[in-house]
Amino acid sequence: MKSGRSMYGISALLVIASLIVSPVYAQNQPAQAPEGQDQTPIQQTPPPEYQPPQIAPGPPESPSRNLELTKGGDYSKSNSLFPNFVAP
Repeated sequence: MKSGRSMYGISALLVIASLIVSPVYAQNQPAQAPEGQDQTPIQQTPPPEYQPPQIAPGPPESPSRNLELTKGGDYSKSNSLFPNFVAP
């Protein structure tokens, strides 16, 4: 099976070629301003001081519920393959 070996060789050459060419497509660094131009910082007004919102009363507490395990369905027995017509 010489075609399998040649396929591995071709794929290896393709990987090597892509690694060699990849720096060409790398992103450039942001350009620095020329030294002859002065960079003046832009004056910004400071943001207003943060004032937290007034605390509003929340909804009233709901009454506690009694969640007993015996109120749910009984899943300990699997369903029968045939229906029981006599059962309620």
